[in-house]
Amino acid sequence: MKKTLVIVAALSAVALFSSCSKGGKSNLSSDSSVVGYFTFDEEIVDDEISDHSKAKTNATLDALDGFQMTEGISGKALLLDGTQYITLEDHILSGDGLTMAAWVKVGAWKTWQRVFDLGGGDGTKDLFLAVDGRMAGTFCAYEQSSAVTCNGPLTPIKKWTHLAMTLGNGKLALYVNGSLAEEKEISVSVADLAAGATGIFVGRSNWVADPLLEGAIDEIVVAKRAFSAEEISEIYSKNAQAGAAAVDVSNAQPFVIDSNSNVTAYYSFDGQDGAKDLVAGNDSEVNSSEYTEGKFGKALVLNGSEQFVNLNQSILAGNGFTFSAWIKVNSMPDWSRVFDMGDAGGNDWWLGKEGGSGKLRLDVNNPSGNVSVIGPVIEDGVWTHVAVTVGDEVASMFVNGKLVMNNGSKAIPTDLLNGFKGAYIGRSNWPDPYINAAFDDVLFASRAYTEAEIASLYKGISK
Repeated sequence: MKKTLVIVAALSAVALFSSCSKGGKSNLSSDSSVVGYFTFDEEIVDDEISDHSKAKTNATLDALDGFQMTEGISGKALLLDGTQYITLEDHILSGDGLTMAAWVKVGAWKTWQRVFDLGGGDGTKDLFLAVDGRMAGTFCAYEQSSAVTCNGPLTPIKKWTHLAMTLGNGKLALYVNGSLAEEKEISVSVADLAAGATGIFVGRSNWVADPLLEGAIDEIVVAKRAFSAEEISEIYSKNAQAGAAAVDVSNAQPFVIDSNSNVTAYYSFDGQDGAKDLVAGNDSEVNSSEYTEGKFGKALVLNGSEQFVNLNQSILAGNGFTFSAWIKVNSMPDWSRVFDMGDAGGNDWWLGKEGGSGKLRLDVNNPSGNVSVIGPVIEDGVWTHVAVTVGDEVASMFVNGKLVMNNGSKAIPTDLLNGFKGAYIGRSNWPDPYINAAFDDVLFASRAYTEAEIASLYKGISK
């Protein structure tokens, strides 16, 4: 079936590519090593995607039931629905190196979801850029036969992310948003990949069980040499300003609790009278009577020895959820919790320390699926603001007012009341260790706060 979509491009492909040339660096529009440049800013006819590189070798779109376009990082972008993918021609494996780069925006990061995949699959020499199924919360550039992998942090969903991998000069490298995430030595060459290649894909794996990319993709660049870090940065910088801007935390004002805040509990601990809720009357039980100087006023101390806050389950109202707190960790053993609520099974949300990596981890588990959101390692002895939100089909983590990661989740707080076992601060629903930490300005709300509201919570709370 013939599919045609006419798109008016704001800039010509030549102008777009020429804008990458800065300070005497290589002009990509005339670089013969660039063997694929796909902007999606013109019509796609008979499933052929126009190539604006000197190679002029079109890619093939596999979309039996039609396709859609959307607003891109520059002009238009192709919207893949999770069943569609792009096939590239094998001329891209004709050099002594390889670069593959693209802008991507998805609604959820799925384990082993591919951006690029080229080679044979099934244990043969195969190189791909995907969501890593072995290391939660990371992308990987991974070569299957040698098991060489480069990792970088997953970026927030529903925002444009620039991803690139290079192979050449005996090295494999992964770049995220223009910066080198990791580089490693590798013995597999482009010629090795070409020798056994059965598929060269964008948005699809050579392994049939892996999920296809579901989201928008734009500005695909392919070259038959390994670009330098500076060149990758140039490609990223060309469209970086068009990405979703982060909230300026430095200019945020303190959060004011009012009737629109949907606060279900706020514990300042300044009265040193347990977990007394200053807003909604949802007091909670505490088996600690120790307090210390907090980030603002006083803070509750949990000593890591069976001390915790037994939360009032009324905090689990509504179709959305926000948790915000200042935490000063003295000791946070593997799998210890900041909070845990639910049934210790299929309906359980927890925030704590991931075993092994030491990173902060949010798990949102419900019957529709389990989602993990990974954050940084929290430094001991330093007041750190941590917040999480769940709602509008997104689970997010914020540290010191800034979004660090999110992922798609259809969970809602009332899910947790099915088979409910308990809701705690400082204790797990499983036989995990307790956290030794001070807590200040703990707030719960029945909706998912915006990035701007989280930035304000970081600046303080007033009533």
